[in-house]
Amino acid sequence: MKCKYCGIDIENPEIFKIHEDNCLEHQKLNGIKKETKLEDMNVQELRNLAKEKSIEGYSNLKRDELINAIKAVE
Repeated sequence: MKCKYCGIDIENPEIFKIHEDNCLEHQKLNGIKKETKLEDMNVQELRNLAKEKSIEGYSNLKRDELINAIKAVE
């Protein structure tokens, strides 16, 4: 799996999750903002983002619906 924040590849899912959380926190603390286009994200990444943005019913939305819902709250 590839970290969406720094691009490093990590095979172990548990380590990957910890790394990605830490990487995001590091970027927030240091004012680094690497934007990923919603259209380039997969469904799971979109669902995670929708969850972070407290979008209700995100788990039942299709990819295009997720993109539209996220854009609506930004």
